[in-house]
Amino acid sequence: MPEPKRTIPMMVPNIGGQKLPFDISQATPKNCDACGCQHFMVAVRLGLISGMASGNITGRDQLVKFEVYLCIKCGHEYGQPVPVKRE
Repeated sequence: MPEPKRTIPMMVPNIGGQKLPFDISQATPKNCDACGCQHFMVAVRLGLISGMASGNITGRDQLVKFEVYLCIKCGHEYGQPVPVKRE
């Protein structure tokens, strides 16, 4: 008799004030678009919103940061287009 499939229940915190479980085994693996590697590291990309920008009510420059994922093999940023090599 085959061994039962073991799954790790994961919790997504506070969506609508509730914790919703999901099964990590149902996740679709993602590969690097450039080299096919399945391993990524987290990096932080920084941006600057000018104090003169419309919608910036502070009147000061605002530093914003957001997570990006870089392939550990080739450094390609996940979700960005792969440059076309022209000969």
